[in-house]
Amino acid sequence: MDRVSRIWRLLSRPGVGVAAFAGALYLVRLGDGVLVEDPARYAAAAKAIVDTGEWLTMHIGGEPYFNKPPLVFWLTACVFHVAGVGTAAARLVPALLGAGTLLLVYDLVRRWRGPQAGVLAAVVLGLTNDFLRHTAEARLDGPQAFFMVLAAWAGMRALLGGNRWWALVPGVVCGLGFLAKGPMVLTVLPAVALAALACGRARRVLGAPFWLGLGLGAAVAAPWFVLVSQANPEFAAHFFGHEIAARLEGAWQADKSRWHFVYVLAVHGLPWTPFWAAGAWMAARRARGAGPRDRGAQVLLLAWAAVTLAAAFAPPRMYGRYLVPAYPPLAALAVLPLVRLLPAAVPAHLARRLTVWGLVLGLGIAAAPVSRHETDRKYGIRLVAPLVRAAVPPGAPVPLFHPEVHAPRAVVAFYFDRPSVWLNAADEALHTRSPLVVTSEGGLAQLRPLGFEPVLARSRFVLASRGPFVEPDPSPRPVP
Repeated sequence: MDRVSRIWRLLSRPGVGVAAFAGALYLVRLGDGVLVEDPARYAAAAKAIVDTGEWLTMHIGGEPYFNKPPLVFWLTACVFHVAGVGTAAARLVPALLGAGTLLLVYDLVRRWRGPQAGVLAAVVLGLTNDFLRHTAEARLDGPQAFFMVLAAWAGMRALLGGNRWWALVPGVVCGLGFLAKGPMVLTVLPAVALAALACGRARRVLGAPFWLGLGLGAAVAAPWFVLVSQANPEFAAHFFGHEIAARLEGAWQADKSRWHFVYVLAVHGLPWTPFWAAGAWMAARRARGAGPRDRGAQVLLLAWAAVTLAAAFAPPRMYGRYLVPAYPPLAALAVLPLVRLLPAAVPAHLARRLTVWGLVLGLGIAAAPVSRHETDRKYGIRLVAPLVRAAVPPGAPVPLFHPEVHAPRAVVAFYFDRPSVWLNAADEALHTRSPLVVTSEGGLAQLRPLGFEPVLARSRFVLASRGPFVEPDPSPRPVP
């Protein structure tokens, strides 16, 4: 009986409940669907590390990939070494970091407002639709948000009177975050500095440990950038010019104006949107008369939200996932009106029973008849991948002719385990070593006069064969 009581007390702890809730959201049914678009690129880059042993220059389908830094690819490659290459393994690292983000937000708010408020903040963040969707897709926005929250969490610990050496952590974490996606992570540093100035703790927070941390962070991030630039002279122009400068100019991004994302915040954030706004207003109003600890926490959250929103809205055109780093501070601010509006029993019940609710949520997600991730109904990639592996000789490129599937080279590299080549004209398909071509309905119409017939035709993916396709024998192993 005592053992049962001890187990129940453990399961009733708020932190355990947040871990169960986060695990249900991120770790259940990792292998659903397929990877396309950016997740396919990142998985293919990690797979190339395993296949080639090249850890310095990232590759996709045999071509250098300079768009993103390598930290998440390195971690995913380590997972592939242990668990094997597969869809679930490709999603594991971003999923763990997404779950870790909820735990960090819980602990950050717990230190400021108590465990019940911390649980509310984690629940608000986890149930924010766009945050969950973009961080569960195995993109780099989730890892970026994790490192930003980790830096802010360490800054909060320094502000609230912890060991002064906590001020060293934000700089080191920003170095890791720079290696995960890029410079966006650095926006947390001015928020920490502004909060330290506002609460009169600049000497404590912005002293030698803080600057030492910045130096260590630079020492963590700089070597890879230097080495990869030496090995690939075109890297710097591509990464800093094409990826960062062109992004800020809106040269090649989604055809949505920045005002569309006011709508995204207002509507996609429901039901939390009014609580974000009310929490920001309450924090700004109360910060002036609050004590140093409370003022520092509120200024940190306000500055963190403002800086990340300003950075997200900077490009003239942008993707909705650029808003992901702003959701954690907004979720923390939403606690202020929620604890006043909700009956006291509600946050208390959540804090005690979130483990149970997390397990129920996980079972519900596991039993749900819908896919959690990008469905394969539009592609059929899992069906044809074994056929392509058997029909196309190893090392021979799979031709791509007007494909509609997103990131086709990455999909071919990850699922088909083959390189790929672009065809500029239909008749070029006759001169390749591959009897199969990845194309679209429009591309198939041009290939049919040359004797190509569809092996599989889906709304977003067509695999065409030169002449009647005979399934290879023996049947190849299925794709994980």
